[in-house]
Amino acid sequence: MFEDDTWISRPLYSGYAVGYGMETLIGPIELKHTWSPETRDHFTWISVGFWF
Repeated sequence: MFEDDTWISRPLYSGYAVGYGMETLIGPIELKHTWSPETRDHFTWISVGFWF
């Protein structure tokens, strides 16, 4: 398996993200937006509070 590099492949798509986070009385709040120029997909995440 490790004798050649056929098990390693380059990613087919690229992507970018921009985000903002802040600490509040109810815990951290985070807003993140991602997109891929090749697939033209956009996703937005909003996170409030701590992850347990």
